[in-house]
Amino acid sequence: MTMPSPDNHEPMTLAEQRAMQERQDQRLDRLAAFLERTAQAASENTRAAAENTRAAAENTRAIAEMRAAQKERDARHDQEMAAIRAAQEERDTRHDQEMAAIHAAQEERDTRHDREMAAIHAAREEHESRHDQEMAAIHAAREEHESRHDREMTEIRAAQKESEARHNREMAEIRAAQSRTEKIVAENSIAIAKLQEAQYRTNQDVATLKGWELELLCERRPELLSDGVGLETTELVPKKEMYGIANAAFRAGVITENQRRDLMRADGFFYGRGISDLGPACLVVEASFQVSAYDVDKAVTRADLLAMVLEKYQPRNLNGRSLPVVVGTSIEPLAAIRAEHLGVTYVPIQNGNRISNPPE
Repeated sequence: MTMPSPDNHEPMTLAEQRAMQERQDQRLDRLAAFLERTAQAASENTRAAAENTRAAAENTRAIAEMRAAQKERDARHDQEMAAIRAAQEERDTRHDQEMAAIHAAQEERDTRHDREMAAIHAAREEHESRHDQEMAAIHAAREEHESRHDREMTEIRAAQKESEARHNREMAEIRAAQSRTEKIVAENSIAIAKLQEAQYRTNQDVATLKGWELELLCERRPELLSDGVGLETTELVPKKEMYGIANAAFRAGVITENQRRDLMRADGFFYGRGISDLGPACLVVEASFQVSAYDVDKAVTRADLLAMVLEKYQPRNLNGRSLPVVVGTSIEPLAAIRAEHLGVTYVPIQNGNRISNPPE
């Protein structure tokens, strides 16, 4: 079907329609290439986020290994201290046994001395002399034992101090490593936050592109609107023609300059004929990947502006009612309620109807 020109109302030739179709196909090719590059960028962002997560997991594992090594060193330290204490207890026991043996020998010598003194008074001086010599030897042995005991205790304390110093050095190294790991984790968190922000911006751009894709799909396949609205036939009203109608209505004083601009911001205009008593209708379409209440309000406002133009200006090639329509792959629950309340028709476009793979 040929469309009348907005200036002289002459029908478009077949060559002009084909040229317009070729330009639309070129725009679709550029949009498809841009969508592919956007998907590749999103894949790179996801891979970088996975690398950062793996690095954080490796750092966490390294900290766990250092903590396990520290527990092992602490256990070894406790074992060493237990061995030192056991050796000290053994030395003390041996010392007590030696002292007990010395005391026993001393008592035996004292008993023998008393018997000898009672039996032989003449040998008393000799016995006392020998006794003094024995006592001197005993005292010397005792002093030597106590000196050896003091040296051993000094060595034990020195070994204990050295072990504690080594333990403190190892703890300082662990704290330094933990501080470096926490710094790396913080840097990774910042990098992940930046990646998430970039992913959000990419999602916003992709949503915008998908909205444009829906607009082009409606222009290319207006019969989808016919099925959704309940019209027998639906055809695109080119923006150029609608610009002419809106400008003429503005010059005639039907709408203001701001209203003319708002009307021309609509995503698409279509003209259809009803199956039964609906009659001809002009569709004001707002296309969005996910339809919101804001999209519903825009469709109502711009449909009301077109109704004013159709009622007061009455262009020769358009008549009938002005119907607000929203198009999308999904609609928010509040937007669906608002659309039903305001009389806005929602036309769902399923994934099978995407431009990238349009049905025959």
